[in-house]
Amino acid sequence: MNYKWPDHVKFPEDAWLNFHENHIPVWDTILHTLKNKDSNIGIEVGSFCGGSAVWLLENVIKPSGHLYCIDIEEHELLKHNLSVYKNVTFKKGNSFDVMRSLNNNNTEFADVIYIDGSHHAKNVLEDMVISWNLLKQDGIMILDDYGWGSDRVDYETPKPAIDVFMYIYRDLYEVLQFGWQVFLKKKKYKLTEDFLERKYETYN
Repeated sequence: MNYKWPDHVKFPEDAWLNFHENHIPVWDTILHTLKNKDSNIGIEVGSFCGGSAVWLLENVIKPSGHLYCIDIEEHELLKHNLSVYKNVTFKKGNSFDVMRSLNNNNTEFADVIYIDGSHHAKNVLEDMVISWNLLKQDGIMILDDYGWGSDRVDYETPKPAIDVFMYIYRDLYEVLQFGWQVFLKKKKYKLTEDFLERKYETYN
């Protein structure tokens, strides 16, 4: 598709390196409910050159909201592409550690979380579990590259982590889209606890 990026945005010369552009029609459809909300909070795990971050800042994260971008390195194009926005914070480091630092008293505060960091199953599962605890009820979690890595052993790919998470958490979300990217909407719930377990009673 020919999405009209803001004039300041730059990507590598190879067009395919802007991974996000092919996903924009689906994001535009699924995230439309968030577009009408003020003060959305987003978290992005794995930012590369900032294609998805810029799209979120232009379409979902309004000036009254905030986007946290997490990566193990800050690409020069990412720094450039985010430089015009005042409502974004880049955090360099391991995604699991950074997200733990964002976890204020186990508060669910994020409206949308996009996971596209390490593709090793163990890391993907860790990112998903901690992200789920940061995601608001009715919030949306986006998981990338479900079909990636056909030439690799399974534990080096996202698929087994996504499969395991979806099985264990199967009563707690609604599947909005299942394909190369997986979109899960967190159901509203009531939490009860005893000395043996935490129980989630969902409402939708």
